[in-house]
Amino acid sequence: MKKLFYFAAGLLVMAGMAVSCTGTGSKADQEREDSIRRADSIAAVKDSIAKAEAAKLEAMRQDSIAKAENESKLVVEFLTDLYDNYLLSEKGRNPIKLKSHFSKSIQKRMKAAIMEEWPDCVGDQCYDFSILRGDSQDPFGKVTAITPLEDGWYEVDFTETGVKWKIKIKAEVENDFVSVTDITKAKPA
Repeated sequence: MKKLFYFAAGLLVMAGMAVSCTGTGSKADQEREDSIRRADSIAAVKDSIAKAEAAKLEAMRQDSIAKAENESKLVVEFLTDLYDNYLLSEKGRNPIKLKSHFSKSIQKRMKAAIMEEWPDCVGDQCYDFSILRGDSQDPFGKVTAITPLEDGWYEVDFTETGVKWKIKIKAEVENDFVSVTDITKAKPA
């Protein structure tokens, strides 16, 4: 029995040595492993944050592109309607109902243009929309192209009595409402 006791004790000592050799190791080793795990966790969190920020920026970029495309579409539709149905149309529609789409400075230019000819003019008939056209003043013509440029400018190509014209118009969109804020004089193309 004594031999069995010494044998079991020897096994326990050997098992204890094995555990200490293959176990958690020294305190320095444990701290090193913990430090590596923390660094890996921090790197994973930073990577996750970077990916989330990149996704957010991409979504904002896509939204900005979609908004710009929608605004450009609204301006092109407005300008096409303005020229095809009011300024160059056989229909002879009065564009005065579109006056609110023009900034105060453009409205002043329209008013000044007509006041030169009719100084006694009063009311809504005192806006000369012809500043948006060529020199022929023929009511028949056609828009041939509207090209978006930079910074809200659009180039409108149109014909009047067979003469090709170009005009640049600056427009802004707010709440799907188009406002013309600046224009250049129409020039033969």
